[in-house]
Amino acid sequence: MSTREQKEQVINKMSLILTNYSMIMLVRNNGITATESKMLQLKLHDISSGVCFIKNTLFCIAVDRLDYNMTIKDESVGSNLIIYSNDIFPLLKNVIDFFKDNVKLEVVSCYYDSKVIKKNDVYALSKMPSIEALYSKLYTSLQLPLLEFYNTMNSTGISLLHVLQTYKDKEL
Repeated sequence: MSTREQKEQVINKMSLILTNYSMIMLVRNNGITATESKMLQLKLHDISSGVCFIKNTLFCIAVDRLDYNMTIKDESVGSNLIIYSNDIFPLLKNVIDFFKDNVKLEVVSCYYDSKVIKKNDVYALSKMPSIEALYSKLYTSLQLPLLEFYNTMNSTGISLLHVLQTYKDKEL
C-alpha cells in the first residue's frame, strides 16, 4: 500500500505530465505483461513520448487540481496507462500499431490541447500519412505540371515538324 507521500509524488508527476505534454491518452489496462509494457515503453521512447501506469483515482486528483476539462471519472476504474506526447501523429501510429498486436489495451479517452478526441477519430488519425509524406505529395503535385511543360518545350523540332505535317495532310 502506498503512503500518502508516495501518492502525492505520483499526483505531482502526473500534474507535470499534464502540464508539459499536449497529447494525453488514457488507456485501459486489461492485463498487459511486464514484457509487453517494456516493449511499449521502448517504442514510445523512440518518438519522444512516454507511458506511465497510474491508478484512476490518482489521475483524477491530478486532473482536478489543474482544473482541466477532462471527464474521466466515469470512463475507467482501476489501474490505467497514461500515454503522453507533444507530437500527435507519430504517437497515434505507434500506439495503434501496438494495440493491433496486443488486445489487452483499449483507448478510453484521448485529449489533444485540452480537446477531446473520440475513439473513432483516434483510429482514423492513426491512419493518416505523416507530415513529411504530405509535404512530399504536395511537392510532387506542384512539380509535375512544370516538368510536363518543360518536357513539352524541350521536344525536338523534328517531332514538332511531324505533328505539323500530319495536321497539314489531314486538311488536304
